[in-house]
Amino acid sequence: MLETFDSRRRTTQAQRGLAENPVEAKLKLVVSNKHPLKGVTLPQVEQNSRSRKSFFATEVRFKGPCLYRMAIQDPSHYVAVNLILEIKEALDEFDQGSVICYFPKISDEILQELTRQDNNLYSIIMIQFQMKILERLLLFCATHNATTLVIFANDQNDDLGIYQDFLAYQDHLFVPNSEMTELVIAADQGAYRSWMDFMHRVTVELRQMLWNEQYSSSTIKKYLKSRPL
Repeated sequence: MLETFDSRRRTTQAQRGLAENPVEAKLKLVVSNKHPLKGVTLPQVEQNSRSRKSFFATEVRFKGPCLYRMAIQDPSHYVAVNLILEIKEALDEFDQGSVICYFPKISDEILQELTRQDNNLYSIIMIQFQMKILERLLLFCATHNATTLVIFANDQNDDLGIYQDFLAYQDHLFVPNSEMTELVIAADQGAYRSWMDFMHRVTVELRQMLWNEQYSSSTIKKYLKSRPL
């Protein structure tokens, strides 16, 4: 598939630099998909994905040799995404396996309607969802002994800014009548631990932001009473 792209423009992590505040700098860098999937049993490493207070659920379906479909949903926040995952196995002992993820638009229409009076609440919920998506993708990579994750996001998505500090590099790929973004992320055990630490720190900051903003936003105040992040 990569050979079909007309051209690419690479931007390395060093060129872009790291944001000092991972939350405020990326609050509006959110993405969007449609048609959540229904039930399948997960591999053991992913089985705990239903244990979250927000009823976050991950389901993986085998579609063919080295091809899977992963459905990720957060029904409590009305967001969902269907990912197509392709496993590229290592060719020899010096090669490293990888997972190719085709990332469409996140289904968020209901969430947009419910949060239309507070863009910050929408962005915070979407950042939280994006972080959990990458957590599940890294677990999938571990299950299939892949040390690199390559994400292709279509042009309907905004920049996945919350992933920025973990990119090995980023490409903008041009195809007929469209544009895609390629994100390459390390998926080894060290990268997973670093991501989990980052997720915890950002989640704490997001909760603090919500707590502070409830005094000036009736939408956030109502949200905190009914669906705590």
